[in-house]
Amino acid sequence: MEKRGITAVAREFSDREVLIRVKGSSEDVNVNALANSIIGQIKTDFKDNKAEILQSDAIGPAIGKEIRWKSTRAVLIALLLMLLYIALRFWSFGFALGSVAALLHDALMMLGLFLVFNMEISVNVIGAILAILGYSINDTIVIFSRIRANMKSMSGTPIVDIVNTSLNQTLKRTLLTSFSTLLVVGAMFFIGGPALREFSLALIVGIFFGTYSSIYVASPVMILLHRESDK
Repeated sequence: MEKRGITAVAREFSDREVLIRVKGSSEDVNVNALANSIIGQIKTDFKDNKAEILQSDAIGPAIGKEIRWKSTRAVLIALLLMLLYIALRFWSFGFALGSVAALLHDALMMLGLFLVFNMEISVNVIGAILAILGYSINDTIVIFSRIRANMKSMSGTPIVDIVNTSLNQTLKRTLLTSFSTLLVVGAMFFIGGPALREFSLALIVGIFFGTYSSIYVASPVMILLHRESDK
C-alpha cells in the first residue's frame, strides 16, 4: 500500500497477527493516527474483519541510524576483543586471525541469510549474533587448545596432519555440544511464540554456521598463517 509517500508492507507474525511495517518520509509521522488509518482502511475493505491494534511503535531516521551504528559498533568491538584475547591466549596471531575470520564469517552469513529472505534484522537478531559469536569462539578455543597441545606432543609432524588429528579428537565434542544446544533453541523456536521466533531462528542459523566455521574456516586460516615460531 502506498499513500502520500508512505509505503506499508504486511507480513504474517502469527496465525492471528499481522505485522505491518510502514516506511515514510524523513518527516515526523503521528504513529497513532497512521495506525488508525490502516485499521480503518482494513475495516472498509473487509467489513466483517474485527481487526484491532495490538501495538504500534515508531522509529525515526535519527533513531534508526543510531541503532545501526550501535549494532555495528557492538559487533566490531566484540571481534576486536576476541582477536586480542586469542592472540594473548595462544601468543600467536595465526590463531587469533583464524578465530576472527570464523567469527566474521558467522556474522556475515547470519546477516546475509536474513537479507536474502527479506527478514527483519531487529535488535533481537543483533543480540543473537553476539550470542553466537561467544558460542562459536568457545568451540574454536577448544579446537585450538587441542592443536596447541598436539604441536608439542607431535613435534616434527606437518601442521596439516596435526590439525587433522586435533579436529578428529574434538569432533565428537563439537557435534554433541551443537546438538544439545539445538534442542533447547529448537524448543524456543517451535513453542516460544512469535516474540522469540526471530531470535531463536537467528540462533539456529548461527549454531549451524558456527559449528562448521570452527572446523572449515578457523583452522584453515590458522594453517595459512602458521609459522614455525608459533610452536
